[in-house]
Amino acid sequence: MEILGALITIALIVIIMNSSQYYAESLFDTVKCYYIFAFALAAAIIIRPSISRRWILNFVWVFAFYVETFAIVPQLMLFIKKGGEIEDFTGHFVAALGISRVFSLFFWLTTYDELNSDSTSAFQVSS
Repeated sequence: MEILGALITIALIVIIMNSSQYYAESLFDTVKCYYIFAFALAAAIIIRPSISRRWILNFVWVFAFYVETFAIVPQLMLFIKKGGEIEDFTGHFVAALGISRVFSLFFWLTTYDELNSDSTSAFQVSS
């Protein structure tokens, strides 16, 4: 089932990248995805929760979380470069994603101690 999902995802990416609308918007897109991965990697190394006893599990989870959170930055930059003209459903999606992140932050801030009662601090900061 996961292989089928991966194949459908790859097919959709190929279809989108071959469309003329993708090319028109790519002229405005100046944020490279490797900047997002590099920033998320640095953030995951420096600031990560200690939910699991294994460092690698904490790192992988928080890295994926940071990538998901920062992935909206290119879309916001594209909105700015296009002069703020966006379709309604795209604006609603971005707003919903932002609200989702706020609620996720609220969840982790309020339930971390309950979920990880043997720890004294919510996040580890590498030194």
